[in-house]
Amino acid sequence: MAGTTLLGSVNLNDGATYEVRYIEVGAPVTRWEERRCLHGVNRQAQVRTGELREIKIGMTTRAASADALRTALNTIRAECAKAANTLSLSHDGEASALSYALMRQGQPSVPWTELYELEHEADYELVLTAEPFAYGSEVTLFSASAGTCPRVLDLSGMLGDYPAPLEITIAATVEDIASLYLGLVPDLSFDHYNEGEGLTWAGGSNSDVADAAAHGGYKERNTSSTPAVATYADTAGYERGTYLPLFRAKTSANSARVGWGYGGSEYDYLVLSDTYFKTYALKPVALPIVKTRPGTAANLQARIQQNVSGNADLDWVGLCPVSWGFASWVHPSSDATTLILGYDGTLYADGVASTEYKTGGPLYGYKTDRLCIFADDANGTEDALPCNVTIKYVPRYAQ
Repeated sequence: MAGTTLLGSVNLNDGATYEVRYIEVGAPVTRWEERRCLHGVNRQAQVRTGELREIKIGMTTRAASADALRTALNTIRAECAKAANTLSLSHDGEASALSYALMRQGQPSVPWTELYELEHEADYELVLTAEPFAYGSEVTLFSASAGTCPRVLDLSGMLGDYPAPLEITIAATVEDIASLYLGLVPDLSFDHYNEGEGLTWAGGSNSDVADAAAHGGYKERNTSSTPAVATYADTAGYERGTYLPLFRAKTSANSARVGWGYGGSEYDYLVLSDTYFKTYALKPVALPIVKTRPGTAANLQARIQQNVSGNADLDWVGLCPVSWGFASWVHPSSDATTLILGYDGTLYADGVASTEYKTGGPLYGYKTDRLCIFADDANGTEDALPCNVTIKYVPRYAQ
């Protein structure tokens, strides 16, 4: 059998001592889950599990003497005895190999036959236990991709058959980062953010005001304690799930209030007193905001008001997806030039693990996903925070 087969550091197909006759790599175990349907026809959903897979390799081992054959077999047994190991497979002509992460193995059973005695040759089967997926080589999907926040990156260029952990690096190029929100979503049929001055407001005493620190150069201002209310979006067609409402806002004095709701009612709010733009997160919201019949809107409303005298200023309102993968880092008193969300979900701020101010993660991306990124600086001077984004991953394959 042509190709390269490495068990740890041992070449199982070297053409001299070891020869691979066949390989059965199996496949990740899946289960079919049946769900009842109101219409009388049950739905079936394929549910992936984390069960280990079994790989079978038909082997022939040859040597010049009985002692040499035993030594060669003991080399295989030593690899099987390791607590963790790697099986690497590639066909002739392939540029890269697939690897399988192995658990501690049972020892191979080698028949002591006449062929073994007379020809110093043994035919046997290696049965290896591996993690469910085959892994490719690390891929850089985006390399220092320049842009300003909020922004969305399309992950459709990802390779592999299954979602894979992402390593995400966000590097500020002008002002450092004080808050970061990352969210994955299977599609982008929703408004991930809207500028305040772009919405249609009712109530209060509101106007569009120029501000160099606001995204797009303008902000929405309400000078009244009566709330100004605007429809953020019709959520009836949104991917059903949980989203985190974000408001970039400030007040000129005293305190302001931002919130969201439906049908004129306020469902949640936050009181702010900072006089510089800052990104605020409210409680997560399940969308669509209400269940409606086809053709009937389910409008999510944004609200802003000034509690006492002064100006309540809104830069933008955003929604960060939560249900499909979410991570955030918000520091109350400091910032960082570079944030790295590792494969295991650890977040590093300028090279140091920052667990106290981080939530969520790790993120598992897939080729149908989009990554929403919201980042802000510490003093609110950047209207659209410039950042370079690097995303790496190790593809996961069925075989």
